[in-house]
Amino acid sequence: MERKDQIIQLWRCCFEDSEDFIHRFFSQVYQDQNAWTLEKDGQIVCAMQLLPYTINYYGQSIPATYIYGVCTHPDYRRRGYMHQLLEQAFVRLKEQGSGLAFLIPAHDWLFDCYRKSGFTEAFGCRHATQTYPAIPPYPLVGVEELTASDLYAGWRYLDRKWREEPVSILHSWEDFQFLYQDIIASGGKCFLYRQEDEIQGVLMAVLSREKLFLPEWKADTESVRGALFQAAAAVFQRLEIDYRLPGKTVRYGMARILSPEQFLSRWKEIHPDKPLTDEAWQAWSVREQTTCLLDEPESSGYMRLMMD
Repeated sequence: MERKDQIIQLWRCCFEDSEDFIHRFFSQVYQDQNAWTLEKDGQIVCAMQLLPYTINYYGQSIPATYIYGVCTHPDYRRRGYMHQLLEQAFVRLKEQGSGLAFLIPAHDWLFDCYRKSGFTEAFGCRHATQTYPAIPPYPLVGVEELTASDLYAGWRYLDRKWREEPVSILHSWEDFQFLYQDIIASGGKCFLYRQEDEIQGVLMAVLSREKLFLPEWKADTESVRGALFQAAAAVFQRLEIDYRLPGKTVRYGMARILSPEQFLSRWKEIHPDKPLTDEAWQAWSVREQTTCLLDEPESSGYMRLMMD
């Protein structure tokens, strides 16, 4: 069996993704050079995808890697194979110039597992709910569904808004197209708010366990946000909308610094009141270094619209 087919077989064994998603991921996103695997007894028993991303760090773009689809065959778990594979991946990624590795644990108990490999909580959020007494009216002036013809303009708008965050994970145009297709394939919809040919807001909505959830939304003003939320509630005929806001109430993503030199000079520029000696830095663990660079109270990392 070819390597890619073995990884797909392992994926089916470990995850509950639909065949449609598996087909689209392995035909549109998967690249053999980004697949990191470990073999035992002549078969692949551990695998992960090292997907190239970019992190916006106070206006500076730094190469980063999303470690996705981390899985171990049930018969080979609790033997330390995944930790071993991660350590090998860190060496490779640093050699390739990646400054940061990040991932999203699928279960709460995995946070402790990934801490053993140097990861720490860096991308938090807080959950919020918008409630309406009745289904809002629709259509609304300025709001329209985001279609393929406006997709690039919608991505450009979101990319600009993501870069306004102090620390944020950016999505490439190719990645955004896949994520848009995934939302549409899941029965979701995307909306934009436009006034005088200028996009002033974008919202993406999908039903999750019969509840309306917003994987991403950005708006220039509160009135634009309100119009987009109302449109989503009306189209999906829901009185409640669940969404995320920046914050640290809920753990979401973890990160591990790979090349601190890519971050340190910028960190020192924005924190002139926090002297940091080389001796103090070297005495810290990689988790402490990551916390210092990414977990400042004013810069909780912004991570949305991820495959998780």
